[in-house]
Amino acid sequence: MHQTWQFHWWEAIHFYTFRFAFIRACYNQRVDNPDYQRLTFCLLGVATPSDLIADKQRTPFNIGRAIELTGFTLAEAKLALTQGLAENVENPERVLTEVLAWTGGQPFLTQKLCQIVRNAGGDSPTLLNQGEKEWVEQLVQSHIVENWEAWDEPEHLKTIRDRLLSNEQRAGRLLGLYQQILQQGEISANDSSAQVELRLSGLVVSQQGYLRIYNPIYEAVFNQSWVEKELVSMRPYSQGITAWEGSNRQDESGLLQGQALQKALAWAANKSLSDRDYHFLAASQELDKRMALQAQRKQKEAAEQANQILVEATHKAQRTIRMGLGILFVSLFSATVAGIVVNLVIRELKQTMESTRLERVSLQALQRFEGMGGELEGLLLAMEAGQALQKQAQDSRLPQDYLTTRPVVTLQQILNNIRERNQIKGHQRRIWHVSFSPNSKYMATASSDGTARLWDLFGNQKAELKGHQGWVTHVSFSPNGESVATAGEDGTARLWDLSGKQLVEFNQHQGQVWSVSFSPNGEYIATAGEDGTARLWDLSGKQLVEFNQHQGQVWSVSFSPNGEYIATAGEDGTARLWNLSGKQLMEFGGHQGKVLSVSFSPNGEYLATASADGTARLWNLSGKQLVEFQGGVQGVVLSVDFSPNGEYIATAHDDSTTRLWDLSGNQIAELKGHQGWVTSVSFSPNGEYLATASEGGIVRLWDLFSHQKAEFRGHQSWLTSVSFSPNRQYIATASSDGTARLWDLSGNHKAEFKGHQGWVTSVNFSPNGEYIATAGEDGTARLWDLSGKQKAEFKGHQDWLTSVSFSPNGQYIATASSDGTARLWDLSGKQKAEFKGHQGWVTSVSFSPNDQYIATAGEDGTVRFWNLSGNPLTGFKGHQDWITNVSFSPNGEYIATASHDGTARLWDLSGNPLAEFKGHQGWVRSVSFSPNGEYIATAGEDGTARLWDLSGNPLAEFKGHRSAVTSVSFSPDGKYLATASNDGIAKKWRVEGLNEILSRGCNWLNYYFVTHPKALEKLEVCQ
Repeated sequence: MHQTWQFHWWEAIHFYTFRFAFIRACYNQRVDNPDYQRLTFCLLGVATPSDLIADKQRTPFNIGRAIELTGFTLAEAKLALTQGLAENVENPERVLTEVLAWTGGQPFLTQKLCQIVRNAGGDSPTLLNQGEKEWVEQLVQSHIVENWEAWDEPEHLKTIRDRLLSNEQRAGRLLGLYQQILQQGEISANDSSAQVELRLSGLVVSQQGYLRIYNPIYEAVFNQSWVEKELVSMRPYSQGITAWEGSNRQDESGLLQGQALQKALAWAANKSLSDRDYHFLAASQELDKRMALQAQRKQKEAAEQANQILVEATHKAQRTIRMGLGILFVSLFSATVAGIVVNLVIRELKQTMESTRLERVSLQALQRFEGMGGELEGLLLAMEAGQALQKQAQDSRLPQDYLTTRPVVTLQQILNNIRERNQIKGHQRRIWHVSFSPNSKYMATASSDGTARLWDLFGNQKAELKGHQGWVTHVSFSPNGESVATAGEDGTARLWDLSGKQLVEFNQHQGQVWSVSFSPNGEYIATAGEDGTARLWDLSGKQLVEFNQHQGQVWSVSFSPNGEYIATAGEDGTARLWNLSGKQLMEFGGHQGKVLSVSFSPNGEYLATASADGTARLWNLSGKQLVEFQGGVQGVVLSVDFSPNGEYIATAHDDSTTRLWDLSGNQIAELKGHQGWVTSVSFSPNGEYLATASEGGIVRLWDLFSHQKAEFRGHQSWLTSVSFSPNRQYIATASSDGTARLWDLSGNHKAEFKGHQGWVTSVNFSPNGEYIATAGEDGTARLWDLSGKQKAEFKGHQDWLTSVSFSPNGQYIATASSDGTARLWDLSGKQKAEFKGHQGWVTSVSFSPNDQYIATAGEDGTVRFWNLSGNPLTGFKGHQDWITNVSFSPNGEYIATASHDGTARLWDLSGNPLAEFKGHQGWVRSVSFSPNGEYIATAGEDGTARLWDLSGNPLAEFKGHRSAVTSVSFSPDGKYLATASNDGIAKKWRVEGLNEILSRGCNWLNYYFVTHPKALEKLEVCQ
């Protein structure tokens, strides 16, 4: 009697200890009962005998004999494999020799490569003028090594990868050990647990006392680049090193300290890392030492300061004791005050340390958001920092100078740019496909775990569809949303109701079914399969038509919106268009690899395809390629889908990203966060969401368009200036296209102001909001009503006008010019005064709020004050370059300036500097006070606008323009900021305080909190 068990070693250790104890008991019984001699157990699997009983209280499994399995030799392989090769190649034995040279005799790989050789027999080496060696090498590269994850069916290489990486605690050690073998060719073999585990993965083999890589295929797939990539992804400091190197190794906030550094050093031990890693770790150690010394010094100084206060208080108390009991009360009071001072010093030190911590957490949140860590993870971390800052700010005893504004800036940046709305988890393995219900309220997923599942958008599972044998590869809702169709590895498609009850089975395919699609009228189902066919069925399960012109597998099938056509995508590198009778109407050729996905545009006029060649493509139905979506992306594009409005295409990639494109091929967005392939992408029918699925078993829900800010588009060139109307109903813009324009706040164009010759350089509303003033390259300023009718023209300057401004009472206009002067005019166009004194251009002019003064700024780096008669009053210089803009505070007590030197500055009227606003890269083009005078906004050459408090602390950064931001303007209520840019667009942004932005963060997370209650527990501000 023989008993054979096949197992995985981890099953043996964790689940089957009792079985091996039973075998030992049978073995021990042989002494007393000879019948037990008849029992023989054969254990097949990857394990060592010492692994078989993990319980240290039991006797080790040291009976029996381990038989090491080796790969095929040529003599063994010839007996079984040459006959099959002989049918397709002239020299089967020589070909087999080359096959074994690549596989090392590994049984699965040998048979797989032989099958590839046999299938490619029509392109044999004789026909191709190649030797067997070159021919087999070419097949290995094209069918196994290149894009190996796409070719690895059935899974073999992925199994090795997963064995190496599945345990995060051991993966780094295994990769480090494997890296040594790669670099040295071999290492001495021993019985260490790491070496044994590496051998059990199948990647390496012990030969003659050395560990070597099993075969050249493994070495080509799991090469040095692959190891380095995996090590990078495992780095416990990947975000920190990216930030540090991104700052040219100047920004130390990304370096490691304390426990984080110690963990990183332990992780790096015994690994062969890159120079980048060693430089980063060395810099971190240096910073850690420096910060430790600095902390000790601060603690010592604080202790000395506290001690000095106590000493002085004690001396004072002792002196006063001698003055009698009457003065004793005073001395005790002084000692009490001294104690309070000590407590204040300690409190301030703690708050300073807390502010430093919040700055570090905020930086980590931004790095996580912008890197591969995930947008929601970054937001949650930023929310925790914002919540802590809110609590810190509520401490009235704490001076505001001790508060950091970094959490506010980080939250604002994240919430202005975040797209990820939720993460849906439940499947145990790879998700192959995700699809929305017609009403956009539910999603369906198909997974390698053998199930399809229905979810609401909060992540609650509504139903599980079980019945397929093996993977479920595709899922689709019926047009009425009342049923779901699935496709499976078992060769069937199935129809289900929404409770999970199977209604119909479609079972004529030979092999896996890869795709399933409903007709728009809901009366038919189309399927695509491994057998090279697509098929059309009615809902009773009756096959109506077979579509069979593809060479190889058909990966995807889709109905046209009018239901008259079917499109298919195939392994042969083509997409095809068919009528419902099975007649092929068009072939779309051009891809250099498998076409994995096909999608019709909503209007039915275009097809989009995704391919293993790393591109997606747009076609008209005549077969003409219109656009290629590539953008430098390498790898495989696994899925493609049109947005419901037909304006965008989303693609899923094997580099863990999803990308959004316009139909001209411009990449609009890149969505990060998934681990491994993004296998599927799907727009919700209402256009509000995008769902993506991955081999990591997670669906991510993205909100792509709710953050779209009001944009003002229509100018044909750069924008030079923007201004809010006093009633907050309109925005005016000026452009180098020779026009100014009026818009409502929704971005609708209301009027155009044409008359200037050349650029319009500046625009401003009158205080009553009834007029607009413009300045131009033609040396004139002009006054207009809001319908676009010109009311007056101001002539007199000898060169460009750079700035125009209304007096607060609305009776005058001031202009600045490159002719070196500023001028004052009444509204009829009559010049009232001329302001001369600057050396070079006068770049900006501004009225004081009380109508008594004018401030001008110039190329000479000075600010000058004048009365309205043109007499100079005072002036000052402080910037290191041109001053581009000058602005009075609403109360008239301060002036803000912007400069070519990259800074904005705050001054009192005597020219004393009060604050410096540093952060822009390049010029600062414009500066403006908020209506309440508490904030300053700046516009920069670096494409950003920024918000500051009057101490120079950053409060917000507004990113989105693709070129320099030239002008900023607050709305009269201070709730919005308008920006103008050289990208030809004006934008409107929200201005928020900490409480408002925390509230917005809580609202964004409401989907996520439903199925992630622990995240909500950490954020009291959201409860």
